Amino acid sequence: MQRSLAAIVAAVAAVVVLIAATAMLTPDPDDGDNDTEPAPSGIVVDGLPDGFVVDEATNTIISPAVTEWHVHDDYHTAYNTDRFGGFTTPYVGEDIVADSVTFEAGGYTVTASGVTFSVKVYGTVERSVSWTYSMEGREVRASVTYTLDMRDVMDSIDGSRAWNAKMNGNGSAAFSHLPDIVVCDDTTDRLESQLRQEYLRIGGDPDDGQGYLDFIASFVQLNVRYPGTVEDRRSQWDYGVYGAAEYWALPQETLYHLYGDCEDTSALLCALYIEAGYDVAMGGKSGHVFAGVAMDGYRQHSDGFIEGLGIGHMQVTHHSAVGDDGGREYYAVETIYDQIPVGYVNWVDFGAETLYWGTTGFYPVSG
Repeated sequence: MQRSLAAIVAAVAAVVVLIAATAMLTPDPDDGDNDTEPAPSGIVVDGLPDGFVVDEATNTIISPAVTEWHVHDDYHTAYNTDRFGGFTTPYVGEDIVADSVTFEAGGYTVTASGVTFSVKVYGTVERSVSWTYSMEGREVRASVTYTLDMRDVMDSIDGSRAWNAKMNGNGSAAFSHLPDIVVCDDTTDRLESQLRQEYLRIGGDPDDGQGYLDFIASFVQLNVRYPGTVEDRRSQWDYGVYGAAEYWALPQETLYHLYGDCEDTSALLCALYIEAGYDVAMGGKSGHVFAGVAMDGYRQHSDGFIEGLGIGHMQVTHHSAVGDDGGREYYAVETIYDQIPVGYVNWVDFGAETLYWGTTGFYPVSG
C-alpha cells in the first residue's frame, strides 16, 4: 500500500469493491461434480509442436533439431531484480537456442518453431531464509527452509490475479475487505510448525506465547522485502512484483516471491498467527495496513529493549474491532520494518474516517 496521500489517491482510483473475493481466491471444494479426473502430476504440455517429444522423467522437451525457444515464466515477478533485490527491466522471458529445454516446477508459455504452447510442471520449490533475532539481552541466528507445492502456488496466483484484475478495474476497495486476503493452507500450516520448532531451538520459552508471536513477526519483518519502485512508477510499490499500481497479495504469493508491501505482509502474518491458534484482525489507517492479534496477559517490553531496536517513537497500540467498542481487543503488529514486537506501531486514530479507505481500525478475520 502506498505510503503517501498522493499515492493513495492514485491507487484508489483503480481499486474496486471485493465482493465475493473469497470465492474468487479459493476454489469451491465441492462443485457438485464427483467424476472429475485426477489432478495432473509431473510435466503437462498443451499444444506441443509436431516432432517435439516430452521426457517426463526429466521434465524436458526435446525438439527434432536445434531450435530457437522463447520461454516465459508465467509466475515470475513483473520486473527482473538485481542481486540486491532492486527492480530493473520488465520481465519478458528468456530466449534459448538448443535442441531441448528442461523445466523446473512452475508454469510457462513457450514458443518454438512458430508454435506457442503451455507447459506446467507440478512439483515443489524451496525457500530458505535466515535472520538475526533479538531476544531480551541477546541476539540469535534463526533460519527456516519451507517447501511450496507449485500446484497450490499456481492456483493461488491465478485466483489472486483474477481478483485483483477486478479490484483494479471499476470500483473502490475498503479496509473492510482486507480480511479476504488472509488465506491459510498447507503451506502456512507447515511453515508455522517449522517456526515453532525454530523458536524452541534458539531457546524460546515454550510457555511464552507473546515471545513466540514476536518471533513469528520477525520472520515476516526481516525476510519479506518491501518492493522497490521502477522508473516512472515511483509511488506504485506493487508494480515491480505484480505489474499493477495496487495489488493485494495472498500469503502464498508473498511466500513465493518474498516481496510484499504492508497489506501483503500483514495478511501473511495474520495467516501464520491463525495457524498458531490466535484470533487476528487486519488493521488499517490512512495510507497504511498492519496486523492485529488478540491475546491475554500482554506485557510491554522494557524501554531499553525498545530503544535498542530503534523504535522508541512507537507506542503500544490495542483496540477493539471497528463497530465493536468494548469487545475483544487486538494488539497492533507492524510488518514492514525491522524487528518490532507485538503491540508497537505508530500512532493510530481509531474510529477516524480516512479519505478513501473507510474507518481506521481493526477488521477481524473469520474462520
